Amino acid sequence: MKKIISILIFISVIILFPLQNQAVQKISLRLENEPHAVGDIFEVTLQVSEIAISAIQVELHFDEKKIECISTENSNLNIMENQVNYLWYDESAESSDINKDLITFSFRVKELGNISIGINGIGYNSNGDEIGIGFEGIEMNIGNQDSNYVKTSEDMDNGNENIESDNIGNVDNKNPDEQNADNVNIDGQFESVQAEQNIKDNSNLKTLRINEEGIEPDLKKDVYEYYFITENQELKNLEIIAIPENEKSTVVVTGNTNLKNGLNQIKIEVISESGKNKSIYNIWVTKTNDVNLANSNLETLAIEGVNLEPEFQKNILKYNVEVANTVETIRVLAIPENINATVDISKDEKLQIGDNNVSITIVAENGFTKKIYDVIIHRRTEAEEQEYQEKITENQEKLAELLSISEDGGGVDGKSTENQESKSSSNKINIFVEFLIVIAISILIFYAWRYWEKKRLK
Repeated sequence: MKKIISILIFISVIILFPLQNQAVQKISLRLENEPHAVGDIFEVTLQVSEIAISAIQVELHFDEKKIECISTENSNLNIMENQVNYLWYDESAESSDINKDLITFSFRVKELGNISIGINGIGYNSNGDEIGIGFEGIEMNIGNQDSNYVKTSEDMDNGNENIESDNIGNVDNKNPDEQNADNVNIDGQFESVQAEQNIKDNSNLKTLRINEEGIEPDLKKDVYEYYFITENQELKNLEIIAIPENEKSTVVVTGNTNLKNGLNQIKIEVISESGKNKSIYNIWVTKTNDVNLANSNLETLAIEGVNLEPEFQKNILKYNVEVANTVETIRVLAIPENINATVDISKDEKLQIGDNNVSITIVAENGFTKKIYDVIIHRRTEAEEQEYQEKITENQEKLAELLSISEDGGGVDGKSTENQESKSSSNKINIFVEFLIVIAISILIFYAWRYWEKKRLK
């Protein structure tokens, strides 16, 4: 009987106090259309997932040499050379779970290569309190070439060799509409030829896998060092699956056979179709009897006063941060999982204006297994800093106005408190209903058990 009562109590606790599996709360960027060449316009959408929020202030960061934001600026959107500031707020000032797209930003490609758009910010509830939110940016690669491709008359298709010179000679004899049509035609042909050349010069991998579990990090086009540790002493060969983005590129794999104990280097060379470019990806394979001795992971990585983008995970090896123009030095905290591993932090004593690379190399206890984490720190220019501070001040003033609460606790326009009282009342009713359900289930289980016991005794 005691066991039955214990089970009933356990069931009651589970029903009355359920463990809620919360959905991932984050604000992220979603790529809408993938660009392929210089001049292409692409869009990214700011989306919110499962967050009870009344206002957010976000910052997008990117390399102004490679892309530019061409969205229309407004009172809630401020665009700088390498940064976009955006303020969103719910006019009702009510904190409710939101799953929606907030705004779509437009960008134009200025230079080919690896492109990333980082994001960070602050979220507020209806009381004006800051809440914790995860942020997720995007990364992509657009072509890969050593120099800009300049089209000449010899590069034109058959029958169009002299189109540029013909246009120059006749430009004064055509009306503006005809000239514009010709310019569009020329631009279109130029972009087509350039896009084709970009494909031929592409030496990136689309897929990189091995026939064993454990390779890290996940493939990214601007990451060329990968790591794999195994205790399998019988492992002699690794099957490498390396698929290039351009199927006509040449892939050469060496070092994946006759693996020895200790450190092994597998090299994957990707030679572009045109032969102009070559990318080299390395997989560092450690074959060991003691995985702990080969542990080269970081347990903690932090930069004083700023947040890493993306959030630190031991298998993510590249990060970005942005600091104020007045910040000349930074402190890096890097703690290895294995306390006997050694950590070497390579950085300049003084941050330069613009991008600075901080490299953190961890050498495992065995002395030869290593892993390198890179952090790109962008120190704002004076102009960027001025724009940034002006926008911060403007957003803070707007947030203070939107999220201010009256002395009587009425909230913004009295709606916040009413909403909270309504939710509180609803929660009390739900708890009472759950309690009644538990009592009913408990009674049914008890009488079912009594009935079964009596029947068994007969």
